[in-house]
Amino acid sequence: MTEPRWINKQALLLLHAASLAAFGGSGGIRDEALLDSALARARKRFPYEPTADLAELAACYGFGVARNHPFVDGNKRATLHSIGVFLAINNCELIAPQPETIQAIMRLASSELSEAELATWIRLNAKRRL
Repeated sequence: MTEPRWINKQALLLLHAASLAAFGGSGGIRDEALLDSALARARKRFPYEPTADLAELAACYGFGVARNHPFVDGNKRATLHSIGVFLAINNCELIAPQPETIQAIMRLASSELSEAELATWIRLNAKRRL
């Protein structure tokens, strides 16, 4: 696989702010180093696992944001944004129904879904855009 496009931190911050404005929650970054770490995971993984597919790299982003909990509020939404943005900038999209998507993110946030299981779920619920 050729090197994918990576998430821009500013883009995720803008989506996070828009999500808080639309749905509520306290603004702010709880720990910027944890946000940077979550965003670096997939990019650092790629050179060591160049066969990793987009689903695995998207799961890497999602897992990092969910587990690092870098924002004061809205971390589950930011988790979904990180997955969706990464897929979108790489010409893919999630097609899972909203209730199923919410359940997957909730399971990830509560440690009931592993990163590998998230990658499998993404693989089954994403499609390449034409």
